[in-house]
Amino acid sequence: MSKHKHEWTESVANSGPASILSYCASSILMTVTNKFVVNLDNFNMNFVMLFVQSLVCTVTLCILRIVGVANF
Repeated sequence: MSKHKHEWTESVANSGPASILSYCASSILMTVTNKFVVNLDNFNMNFVMLFVQSLVCTVTLCILRIVGVANF
């Protein structure tokens, strides 16, 4: 089972279409989130939002690397 799981993560980590689709999805999600949050009344924490987004992206990539799905 472990070897089968390892083969699956290797194929996903080296997959061009999976990388492209995940990049597009994350980019669209971040853009929509930014548009929604920034347009709220009295929103003035742009740097906090940028920090949180950067932190979430970094932590997610580190977790995916540890699991073996991301390869960098």
